[in-house]
Amino acid sequence: MLLAALQRGSKCSHATAALLSCPFVPCKEPNLIFGIASIQRLLFYETIYNMMENLKNRLLAGEIEKILQKGIDLSTDVMNFIDSTYGNPSFNEIEKIIKDRGSAEAELLLELIFFPDEDFQIKLEQHIEKHVFFTKDQETLCNLICDKKPLTKIHFPGKSESLIIPVTHTEINHFLCRLKITRNLNKRISEVIIKNIYDESISLRIRVKLRNSRFIYSESKTDFLCSFFEVIESDKANFYDILTYTLHFLETIGNDSDIYQALMKRKMTAIQSLQMAISFENKIKQNNIETLILQGITPLSINKDDLLKQIEMVDKISLSVFGKTDNYEEPLPYTFNH
Repeated sequence: MLLAALQRGSKCSHATAALLSCPFVPCKEPNLIFGIASIQRLLFYETIYNMMENLKNRLLAGEIEKILQKGIDLSTDVMNFIDSTYGNPSFNEIEKIIKDRGSAEAELLLELIFFPDEDFQIKLEQHIEKHVFFTKDQETLCNLICDKKPLTKIHFPGKSESLIIPVTHTEINHFLCRLKITRNLNKRISEVIIKNIYDESISLRIRVKLRNSRFIYSESKTDFLCSFFEVIESDKANFYDILTYTLHFLETIGNDSDIYQALMKRKMTAIQSLQMAISFENKIKQNNIETLILQGITPLSINKDDLLKQIEMVDKISLSVFGKTDNYEEPLPYTFNH
């Protein structure tokens, strides 16, 4: 387009195309020299950019190919799901299901097998985090990998047999979608993680959890997470529980919500539920369940330990980030469902 524009100009002929390939263009017209030099620079930068884009995709495709060549280890959770869904199938039955490509059973099983869990994602995160990926990169990656017609081994836990299967465009595409490579981390948050989280294994897991999260990086949420990673103790045993709770919490509130007030609302709700659970336990000690139902009291199924843990995490987050938390000395009001 730029070349065509030059060719249409009064000071330029069709021969200008040849001039664009020259490092220096001797000409008595300074405006034309300046214009050609600028275009040459633009073309040079565009070439470098395309080379870098191609390189980043080839590097990530190569890492994925290595993992596929090594094979996929199915976790116990995946095997339990397979057993419950397909009626505890034998090795040969699983092989038969997978070979029936296109069937609903095969699609479901392959989707499960090629679902990258958090540990799988961590293996690739150190390569993903170095670049910015776009939607078009996902298709490029898919084609680069599929061009090699890859095979992979499926390793079953507790079994010596391995199943070798071809990996199709469909499986690779699903796999790449779930890597969330196009959800690029917020730059400010990324810099805070680099500055404050020294253990690389912890840093990579944090990045994967952020990549898997679904909230929008609004200004208030970004500010909150920057403060969170600056002060939270990442070496504590319950750090990942607190981080998981925090990210889920951010997904449930509005982009411009008052985060402290939203945390306190969570805490108040948990305390109310805890009081209801304790009250119901006291009532059930004095009456049987049938009597309570006749009185219009609905049986409760509340895990008190989970509620106490939630309250403890809210306090930890609030005190760490905001330096305060609300204390509810008086019992909060609660009502049973009638």
